[in-house]
Amino acid sequence: MATLEIVQHPHLGGVHLFFNTLDHRSLHIHLDWELVWVLDQPLLVSCGGQEHRVEPGELVLFSPGQPHEFHKVEGSCTFLCLQLDPAAFPAAGQLCDGLIIESYGMGGIPDVYLEELDKLIRQGKTVIMATQVPQEGSDLSVYQVGKHVKDRYHLLETYDMTLESTVTKLMWAMGQSSEPQEIRKLFCTTVNYDMLF
Repeated sequence: MATLEIVQHPHLGGVHLFFNTLDHRSLHIHLDWELVWVLDQPLLVSCGGQEHRVEPGELVLFSPGQPHEFHKVEGSCTFLCLQLDPAAFPAAGQLCDGLIIESYGMGGIPDVYLEELDKLIRQGKTVIMATQVPQEGSDLSVYQVGKHVKDRYHLLETYDMTLESTVTKLMWAMGQSSEPQEIRKLFCTTVNYDMLF
């Protein structure tokens, strides 16, 4: 039976970014989200009873508490690793009055963040959903996971706005008012064809 190591980095705080080169990493978990970007050699990832070959240039994402193991395929593998403590999400809300969340695809938020999202909205924070796929735009109502979030929290969306125009428009709207309903109204007002959806 394999042993399981719990890896923590308490001295680093909410976000961890580092390079690592290895031949093997025993079965372990993190209490963070972990994104691994393979850089030079293929990496064999064991996770959930399956093995996946990750090629250079590809990414793999692990949820908090998800056991995984790494093995080299050919030579030692170098990767860039980003670890994000789930507690970083509420911390961001304490530092700002507006938050833009870039999700995958058409939109959605992992369940682990919904309780914190609820707290931010109750505090009067402006939360806007964007997408990392600018050619598609965001539309939370397309898939069930996004529709649930949209119906429950009535989030603002960027639709087909670029991230740059979203940041600019949010700063402009928040400069005009501190009232959530007025910020929503201003953000949803088309200015110079910035929102065509």
